[in-house]
Amino acid sequence: MKTTAIEIPLEDKKIQCLIDDGKPVIWIDNHLFTGLKPLVDAHPKLKEPHNVMALAKVVNFLSRCFEFKVVSDIEEFRQIYALRIQEEHERPDDVPTNLSAYGNFDLSVLHAPKIEQQTLRFFVENDYNHLPYQVSLEFPPGADDPSIHYTLLPYASD
Repeated sequence: MKTTAIEIPLEDKKIQCLIDDGKPVIWIDNHLFTGLKPLVDAHPKLKEPHNVMALAKVVNFLSRCFEFKVVSDIEEFRQIYALRIQEEHERPDDVPTNLSAYGNFDLSVLHAPKIEQQTLRFFVENDYNHLPYQVSLEFPPGADDPSIHYTLLPYASD
């Protein structure tokens, strides 16, 4: 059974991110894709610079489903992150996760998703504990299921 999880706009199309028997799949133009390479080969518009945000969201969904959210507005993410830290210091007993216990991350490294030197890089936050990660992978992918790396951001130098 397929359930629609999210829709991602791609120019005049909609990419449907679905869960099919517990696994993430992509539905677009009446075709089902389970891997990134076949999807990108069939829809080369995903490689265009103005579509990199959509590409990042697709990669993240295929790789981790709902575990992480792509940071689409960097300034908003920085503000919310700072507010969460401030709330923890003001009301430590009311906060479900202790973000500040993980340390102070260097948010200055955040940038919009981009492809350079055959690497796609973008940023995500863990949906549960809100930790920021950088995601990187070879792009265009050489395999149907490329190696996707989620790395915690570096710590800020205080």
